Amino acid sequence: MRDESLIKDMSRILLEFNDTVEKYFSESTRLSEALSSIVTSSSDGERLQNGEKALDCIFDTYEHLFNFERILTDLISLEMIKNRVQAMTSKFISKVRTQKEVLGELEKNIKNYLKVSNNSDLLEVAMKDLLKSSDVFNKNVMETKKESENLTSLLRERYEKVRLGKSHYI
Repeated sequence: MRDESLIKDMSRILLEFNDTVEKYFSESTRLSEALSSIVTSSSDGERLQNGEKALDCIFDTYEHLFNFERILTDLISLEMIKNRVQAMTSKFISKVRTQKEVLGELEKNIKNYLKVSNNSDLLEVAMKDLLKSSDVFNKNVMETKKESENLTSLLRERYEKVRLGKSHYI
């Protein structure tokens, strides 16, 4: 009975995690494209439109990061969790929290860039800040991708062992 409940919980967590991974990376790609469009926009109207698109993407990306935290907190709260799974899960949650901070900085720099778009002296500085925070964001996305692949692989392995009766622990 206990294994059935664990299998059910693990199945739900894996499905939700994989769904969130897919949505997160899709939204991160949209955000990267919007950021590129902001910088290459030739008019203030285009710049503003692409900036709004980027800010919308940031909002959606935050939502996926909060979902990661919720899902992985559910995982950690399961009784039958091994230290290795708990350690990787905690590491991923830490990565998600870092990414939220990076998004906050990126959001601030987008708003600042849009605010000073009519002032050529300030625009150059704002563009540098925006490009820097964009690079940090993209670097963190790649790190998150690697961590999510490692965690997914481990969770699938542990799920299969529990499902096949080879283990009673995640």
